[in-house]
Amino acid sequence: MWRGEILLKRKNLVQEYNELIESIREEKKEEASIMRSKHESEVMILDKKNNDLQTMVSELEGLVQNKNEAIETLNDSIYKVEEEKIRAEEEFAAELSTLKPGARRTGFVL
Repeated sequence: MWRGEILLKRKNLVQEYNELIESIREEKKEEASIMRSKHESEVMILDKKNNDLQTMVSELEGLVQNKNEAIETLNDSIYKVEEEKIRAEEEFAAELSTLKPGARRTGFVL
């Protein structure tokens, strides 16, 4: 009987050991599932942030394009005004050179 009790205890210990191993495996599976869900949530959040940032970048690119077009238009206008000013000064100098000497001082044409 002594040997039978030892075998029975051994059998019970092996069964407890196997149950403990199985319990640990189940816990690890649950932890892995929780971590996977957490990771998926984090990925979704990062994807949304990435999409938001891409949208902001697109909007900023549009604003930069609008600014560049406005600067180009403004530069064109300044160039045209400068050309007109030079032309007007040249016309004025040409008219002034045709005046009689006395008229230049008084501002009246005789």
